[in-house]
Amino acid sequence: MLVVEDDADVRLGTIDMLAQLGYKVLSAQDADSALAVLQKGDHVDLLFTDVVMPGTIRANELARIASAPPYNATVVFASGYTRDIIFHEGRLDEGVVLLKKPFTLDELARTIRHALDTRR
Repeated sequence: MLVVEDDADVRLGTIDMLAQLGYKVLSAQDADSALAVLQKGDHVDLLFTDVVMPGTIRANELARIASAPPYNATVVFASGYTRDIIFHEGRLDEGVVLLKKPFTLDELARTIRHALDTRR
């Protein structure tokens, strides 16, 4: 799993929660760094990314790359905003999973499990 979050406290907290759930976690502070992790060749079954981050690559572009061959990762977006670039007229794009921040360990566990189960 690859966690992409520009806020270090949120990133570390999310990594800690995912480790508690038994996941092996890689991390990146922005989409550019996340793309480098993917290109390095580490297996990433799920991309967990903040919606709004600094850098030259936007989160939705990172998600498009990560979910396509050769990576084929499941994508979960996280956001503290009520309206984001992934919303269209109040609806999420088909297949987009969004977890609103702040989230609990239980909410994170359910969202990740649902995303992985739905992808299969």
